Amino acid sequence: GAIVFAGYPGESGGTAIADVLFGNVNPSGRLTQTFYSNAFLGEVSMTDMAMRPHSSSPGRTYRFYEGPSVVYPFGHGLSYTSFEYNLASAAVVSRAALGTTGGSTDDVEVAIDVRNAGSRAGAETVLVYLVPPPGLTGQPLKSLRGFEKVWLEPGESATVRFAFGDADFSLADHAGAVAVLGGAWRIVTHNDEVEVEVEV
Repeated sequence: GAIVFAGYPGESGGTAIADVLFGNVNPSGRLTQTFYSNAFLGEVSMTDMAMRPHSSSPGRTYRFYEGPSVVYPFGHGLSYTSFEYNLASAAVVSRAALGTTGGSTDDVEVAIDVRNAGSRAGAETVLVYLVPPPGLTGQPLKSLRGFEKVWLEPGESATVRFAFGDADFSLADHAGAVAVLGGAWRIVTHNDEVEVEVEV
């Protein structure tokens, strides 16, 4: 099923919504938050502002919760066309080989080919997440680290590029201290069509 979320579109919102519903405009927006089912209200107290999961909460936001109560996830979006992703290139430099970089140099560069595989022209927003190494308590499931929007005619392709450095491979602990986290990180797109593993 299709759905249009319009929020507060203003006085011309009706025209914009009609253009989408009647196919005059190909939608390309993505959700900026997660939509949960009513059951989630029984899992998390409204007075609990903690994002990370703990004894009385499964966690919240896309960074800490991907359970059955998610109806529409962060970054979800619909289009009248379809897109295909392929990894074009990945230039990965081991941080261990570099030594201390000081956070000023991009150590990982990823290029992704996006192709409009449908019959309608449209825009696609590519979301790229970093997934930290497993096994640490309180770490996020993933974090958005880059996005790029491209307009493609039917059959057309484009390459989008993302670069990641020290700050991207860093996490904050409960006290707010930030440090680069070593281990096997994964770079993934929102649709899981592209995945790159990098050792930090």
